[in-house]
Amino acid sequence: MKQRRNILIITAIFPYPLNSGGAQAQFSIVNELRREHNVFIMFNQNRENRLENMERLAEMWPEVRFIPYMQRTQMRNIHFMFNMLKRGLQTYLTPRSRRLYVDKAIRSVSIYKSGRLERFIRDVIEKYDIDIVQTEFYPTIGLVDCFPDHVLKVFIQHEIHFIKNERLFKNMKLTRREMRLNEESREFEISCLNAYDVVVTLTDKDKTLLEENGVKTNICVSPAAVITEEKPYKEYEGRLTFVGSSSHTPNREGAAWFIEMVAPMLKDVQNLSMDLIGAGWSGVESDSISVNVRGFVDDLSQAIQGSIMIVPILSGSGMRMKILEAAAVSVPFITTSVGVEGLDFVNGESCLIADTPEQFAGAIRSLIADRDLCRRLGEAANEVFRQKYTAKVLARVRNEVYIRHSKK
Repeated sequence: MKQRRNILIITAIFPYPLNSGGAQAQFSIVNELRREHNVFIMFNQNRENRLENMERLAEMWPEVRFIPYMQRTQMRNIHFMFNMLKRGLQTYLTPRSRRLYVDKAIRSVSIYKSGRLERFIRDVIEKYDIDIVQTEFYPTIGLVDCFPDHVLKVFIQHEIHFIKNERLFKNMKLTRREMRLNEESREFEISCLNAYDVVVTLTDKDKTLLEENGVKTNICVSPAAVITEEKPYKEYEGRLTFVGSSSHTPNREGAAWFIEMVAPMLKDVQNLSMDLIGAGWSGVESDSISVNVRGFVDDLSQAIQGSIMIVPILSGSGMRMKILEAAAVSVPFITTSVGVEGLDFVNGESCLIADTPEQFAGAIRSLIADRDLCRRLGEAANEVFRQKYTAKVLARVRNEVYIRHSKK
């Protein structure tokens, strides 16, 4: 008989609604793990992590206990308040400034450690006899020294923060101050990772990157999953789809690159449109193709079926959940080498990979002109998904991580 463990998940992104890749990645795994373990989810309550979202998810997961760290409690931390006010003023006064862009990339202000927060976490661990503490996303990484020695300390590396910044800044000349802050941020991330018992990356590529950059602790690969119902290929209807919230920098960068660099090469393609799907987008226009800003949609699979998905990601790390969404419903997709990094989709067999504007535009033209190629790529991507990326398969992988490294 398998041993049920008490798992406390501390997350910066609440796993509901499913309006981001991060939320989907958590939801799909916890949805399976809750059947085998006692799961507790602690989150910092804010305007994104709303209590009504907690209440809706609690109806779906009655056996999971939710523990909000209330915003009014966070606001009693003077450092948290100062940095939130500072960032708010920067965003209001200079929303497009280079300095703000760099500052946001390097420094997060969503969670601040304090004696009050540390006591809160320790009380939760003691009250519920927690066996495993698992933190998710970069803003929680520094909480590791709040956890007692007897629990298994696990960090889920959805995206390597310093790798994302390295790629974001590759074409920028940083000031000495910015270079110093960026290096301090990198050293902080590596130091925190080495304080965990286990670091879980979503891809083999990210595991290699951490090892090459001095992370010595146990590193396990456990991909994230989506819970999208599989669907057969649907004929192309003349639409491109771009999926991702505007709050994630690589999404904004990728959308801008496509609209400014790729779309002008497609001006002569008749009746071509692009659906921009995800929270936070507004005022996005193109002189070359029609852009439909759809925002958050309740049924993503329905929204993308019959389209060609474009994933023009130039920076970041981790897994692109939107690619798994496309593969689950047999939608052909075009991405970059960075976008498909760590996933088992092969150029020309189960997707198309294009790293320059010319290549990307050419790939779109190829799929529009060859409907048989669309079908072959969509169906091949679905086969890869079924073999390697369903929620049940990947939840078993994650559970093995807990069993192999458990302290009890």
